[in-house]
Amino acid sequence: MSSTKNSKDNTTAATTTPGRYSYFYNKKIKQAEQDIQFRKQYETIGKQTSQLLKGLTIYVNGHTIPGRLQIHDMVVLNGGRFLHHLSSKGSATHIIASSLPPKKRIEFKNYKVINPQWLVDCIKQQKIVPWQEYSILKSNIEQPSILKTSSVVTTPGNKTGPPDCNDPNFLVDYFKHSRLHHLSEWKASLRQKFVESYRDIQPLTHSDSSYTILHIDFDCFFATVAYLFRDKRKTPTLDFDKDPIAVCHGVKNSDIASCNYAARKFGLKNGMWVGTAEKMLPNDIKLTTLPYDFEHIEKGSKVFYSVLQGIEQFYCVLPVSIDEAICVMAKDAMENKQTLLQLCNALRQRIKHETSGCVVSVGVSDSLVLARLALRTAKPNGVFLFDNNSESQDSTDVNQFWSSFKLDDLPGVGRSTLKKIRDKYPKVKTLHDLRQSCQNVASLQSVLGNKLGEKVCLALRGKDDDESARIIYDPINVFQRKSISIDINWGIRFKDMVEIDRFLDVCSDYLVNQKLAEYNKLTSSITLKLMQRCVDAPIDPPKYMGMGRCDPFTTSSRLGVPTNDDGIIATELKHMFRTLPVPPVELRGVSIQFNRLVDANDAVDPNAKVGLSLLFQSGHASSTAITTTTPPTRSIESPHDRGESTDPHRRYKRLKRSPVKERQDQLESNQRQAYQQQFFQELPTQIRKDVQHELEITRKVKGSKLQRMKEKLQKRENAIQNMNSHFMNNDSIFVPIKFQKETNFEKICSMVNDWVRETIKEKGPHERDLQFFKKYLNKLCDSDRVHLVLRLADMVSVTLNLMSHKYGDREGFLEWEMILLKFIVPLMNRNRHTFQTERKLDIEYDI
Repeated sequence: MSSTKNSKDNTTAATTTPGRYSYFYNKKIKQAEQDIQFRKQYETIGKQTSQLLKGLTIYVNGHTIPGRLQIHDMVVLNGGRFLHHLSSKGSATHIIASSLPPKKRIEFKNYKVINPQWLVDCIKQQKIVPWQEYSILKSNIEQPSILKTSSVVTTPGNKTGPPDCNDPNFLVDYFKHSRLHHLSEWKASLRQKFVESYRDIQPLTHSDSSYTILHIDFDCFFATVAYLFRDKRKTPTLDFDKDPIAVCHGVKNSDIASCNYAARKFGLKNGMWVGTAEKMLPNDIKLTTLPYDFEHIEKGSKVFYSVLQGIEQFYCVLPVSIDEAICVMAKDAMENKQTLLQLCNALRQRIKHETSGCVVSVGVSDSLVLARLALRTAKPNGVFLFDNNSESQDSTDVNQFWSSFKLDDLPGVGRSTLKKIRDKYPKVKTLHDLRQSCQNVASLQSVLGNKLGEKVCLALRGKDDDESARIIYDPINVFQRKSISIDINWGIRFKDMVEIDRFLDVCSDYLVNQKLAEYNKLTSSITLKLMQRCVDAPIDPPKYMGMGRCDPFTTSSRLGVPTNDDGIIATELKHMFRTLPVPPVELRGVSIQFNRLVDANDAVDPNAKVGLSLLFQSGHASSTAITTTTPPTRSIESPHDRGESTDPHRRYKRLKRSPVKERQDQLESNQRQAYQQQFFQELPTQIRKDVQHELEITRKVKGSKLQRMKEKLQKRENAIQNMNSHFMNNDSIFVPIKFQKETNFEKICSMVNDWVRETIKEKGPHERDLQFFKKYLNKLCDSDRVHLVLRLADMVSVTLNLMSHKYGDREGFLEWEMILLKFIVPLMNRNRHTFQTERKLDIEYDI
């Protein structure tokens, strides 16, 4: 079976049978031409190639390290042939794989299946080394041991196998290597320390003098740390100011977390894939990728905040993130700009010295939005001060400042907002143009809406809106932890519900016993978000073990009572998962969030008293409160104590059941259990286990503490609803009184309110309508429902007060005022003793 024979067979098929064979034949020819062109390009720019692998045909099976694209480049540049499609096993001289499933181990047992390290060693030693030492099909050898360990990261320097989300240590390993997890934890820790430190300090207040704001931020912090503490033996001549550098986990399909300014000059940015970034660079420039250095990043952040908190001129230091902070000073700091600039430069020099070379930029102004824009001007490695309220500020400098920013540089302006502005003002290019085009808030509100329009208008004037300014004037509430969550969007691959249940147990244990316990919190609300692979998305996405394109599904559950019981939470999560239409094999991401956090020390006892108040308000807001409490615990009474007969037949008669009926029910229950057991025995073993597992979860949900708490909460809500129905709704125990064929008092109130509002504008109510209304009020008084008349009187009084400024001189307004004073109020006073006559309430109504 030679490669020549195979090529002839393929040629014949291509010329005689159109379709699949011709497609693969043409594809093979095109790929061979691309490989030749690729090799010539390298030779043209003077890079070294060789004929080391001449005569060898390489095929890559599955995921390997180095990856498939890297191996392709290595083979082609060293004279070999790379197979993109394996038409037959004999067409490849060597098959490179990291591992094989049992079926393929049998299929490939007569072929050279080797570890990718063989190719690396061949190129390194510039000779073909014996392949037998790298074979993964040696007898009595199982899967490589590295596949049995749970690993989340696959980098060239870390030779690990694919992750296993069923491993108990998967979650710990995932968080250990997750950049977003580290950022979130550091940010939460900084804000928690701020809350604890500033809780007893007098908060800042709005004043005419306002404050001076310093916005301080590291320049490409991750990239700087990775460069400063890199392994200099591998990259001894690397220049941070000239060479493009990116920080990422792996190669090609890895996300760039941070890149230096030398890389940004070529259009590279954070979040871009490494493979895409490399294509944007010129042929003679290479992108250097460095791994994360979480240890030194954390140390640098601690030094950063330690320096800021040691400066006495700062009122407070507000942590935005691990490498970004807002510092607040007195307004008069702006008056001496030279001293302020000296302070900023001294601060930058000290941070650079104590962090071994990490630089920060500083933007200074009298508002948050201007300080942020000033920071953009200061970067990289600089200070910029902009005083918006200075009388000495040259208008040319102000115009130049605003003209240096694009529209999307303004904080709060996203893609959709930017599109609306450009559609309305197509000639606007800079913030200076937008300031000239939008002279008042109404013009922006017509485009962006009231709230966002006002925010953008204030920002263009250099002022902060109330929501943005809360970080200065109410930092405790802004930084207070309001939720705890985990988001796993990599490595999620499950087969059945049993694996998912185990995973949810692990997640619940982590969130409850580590995160809730760390913050001493309880939760009363859970949100579960699942990511399901799109129908048309590939099973293996471009990013190895990533999510790919997914459809989101979200559900929430209100527990009713705050808890930190991991059993309750885990059971609820399993129940929530089953309510979403996501098959286990299609799951690609899981997010769990605990909301409505409360301090464990301040948790409310579920059996505590419940207070319910009904407010009967007059014009001067007097009120009466009715409070209900839980019934006291009753002692256990015997039938004799209750005066009941002990005869069992009489007891069954009272319950409308008989001993015969009792025996029939028991017999039917036994038969159902027997049928159920017989049904289970007929099922296949695996299906029987799955069904029994599902029934067990359902039984736990129904019999859990959470279900009992929900039932208690439902009883309370029913009690409140029944109490309201007692007075107002159609189900009232009172004889219903109709007004315009309506008995529901709430609807009657709405009807009367609309009637009053419309007739105030004209000549008042029609005489016949008024007679019906007076008749209805008299019926209410005659049936001891003066409190309902009071509500109607209060509603009419409030309506008159609200509309007096506009319709106070109308005939209808005066008519309703006379009705209120000469009929409704005297009617209530005349019948005040008919309401709860036993109590003889002495109420004098006065509006």
